[in-house]
Amino acid sequence: MTAEITTAAPRYALDVPPLDEKDYFALQQAMMVPALRAGRKLLRNFAIVVLAGAVVGGLGGYFSARASLDAEAWIGSFRTGEGLALRGAEVFFAMTALIILTMLATTALIIVSRRASLRKLFRASVDLLSAHRLELGDDGILWRNGGRLTFVPWSRVSGLHKGRGILFIIVDKVSAFWVQEQALAALPDREGFMAYLTGRIPAKG
Repeated sequence: MTAEITTAAPRYALDVPPLDEKDYFALQQAMMVPALRAGRKLLRNFAIVVLAGAVVGGLGGYFSARASLDAEAWIGSFRTGEGLALRGAEVFFAMTALIILTMLATTALIIVSRRASLRKLFRASVDLLSAHRLELGDDGILWRNGGRLTFVPWSRVSGLHKGRGILFIIVDKVSAFWVQEQALAALPDREGFMAYLTGRIPAKG
């Protein structure tokens, strides 16, 4: 199949610039669209938990004050003896704030860790993300990068994802070809290219 498409004249051929770090992050987000949808649900549940914690803490502090319940906590340094004493409703509010801050800090650490991992992957994939040529024919897409060739039949193309100034052609839902706006703008028949591309992508039930 690869030999057939390399010898046949492609319907469309594009010279694609290398992928920079910003667009690489966009590529990873495109790969994670299903996970992001689930993540939005998780984030919504997280917000509900935080709000519920704030409400419970607030009500706990209010009713403890109304019922004259006594609670005491001390936050400070044993070495210097300096600190802050909390009593009554202040204890409940402090506990609620601590829970919320812990959740927010955990979320921030996860985001920072993920971005650091993506940067490492980006630096390790410079050759694969370099400038190349895409040739689209009736059998599929051929990727040319120097002496390397990769052929992907249309049956493996999962869909399209449009980012800011870039188009991703999703393959097997785990990888993608990319075409920047400048490559699309260089096409003599951009509308025809998009119609051809969308027409070749198998319908997904």
